[in-house]
Amino acid sequence: MIETIDEFELQLSRLDPHDHAFVLHADALIERLSPELHANVYDVIFRFFEVYADADCGAPGTFVHLVEAFYPNYVDSLLASVDRKTSYNGVLMINRILNSKVNDDLRNQLMTRIVRASRDETAATHVREMAARFVQRHC
Repeated sequence: MIETIDEFELQLSRLDPHDHAFVLHADALIERLSPELHANVYDVIFRFFEVYADADCGAPGTFVHLVEAFYPNYVDSLLASVDRKTSYNGVLMINRILNSKVNDDLRNQLMTRIVRASRDETAATHVREMAARFVQRHC
């Protein structure tokens, strides 16, 4: 059982989303995570998404589903993460929130980030293109 956020971060850092067995390893990691920590690991997961910004990490996958269980608590951290680094999963999660009913202020914040992601020359082409499709969908 993983009992600390530091241990979770260490174990997560050993995963490679480009590995063909990544989804199985991610599922196993979450199964070993103490349920008491579930609500406290989203910042660690967002940093992982930033490191592997071009990878889908199982999209949406175990990590996204775990974080989304704590909506809206993670939204500010998600926005900060996407501000630091445009990532496949960050953009995907923004789109998933936009697919739900949100107030105008949050919608504007999310749209600002997704438009910015669609224009981010430092992001992988497929991530920018995905963001652009989401912009078109939500305009």
